[in-house]
Amino acid sequence: MVPSPSPTVRLQQVQRPTVPERRRNPMGTVLVIVVLAVAIACGTVLAFSR
Repeated sequence: MVPSPSPTVRLQQVQRPTVPERRRNPMGTVLVIVVLAVAIACGTVLAFSR
């Protein structure tokens, strides 16, 4: 008697979602630019007001 073939079982590999790298806060860059612009403007006002 020939043994009947057993059904093959396929296991799917579960792919874990990759953790994205932490992005820097883009508002931090904007804040630095605004602070620099205000400092330069204040320096200019003080330099030319006298």
